[in-house]
Amino acid sequence: MTDFQRNMVKYFDNVVDQSRRLTVTRQHKPNIVIISEKDYECLKENLYVLGNSTNRKHLDRSINQAKNHQTTQIHLNDL
Repeated sequence: MTDFQRNMVKYFDNVVDQSRRLTVTRQHKPNIVIISEKDYECLKENLYVLGNSTNRKHLDRSINQAKNHQTTQIHLNDL
């Protein structure tokens, strides 16, 4: 029995609690990467946003505005 098999719950808890990925290596087979469901959902959302050219252009403009200090501060009480 491997260390991973003996301590699987501990490894899985670490993936979730520390928002880390776990790479499981296997002999003569491709590796497996384990991430939390929350991180997986974030990854899917990022792929969607960055995969859409309109969203990507809007995001790039916003990043450039922030870098150039072209932002406006709005207080929630003023809304």
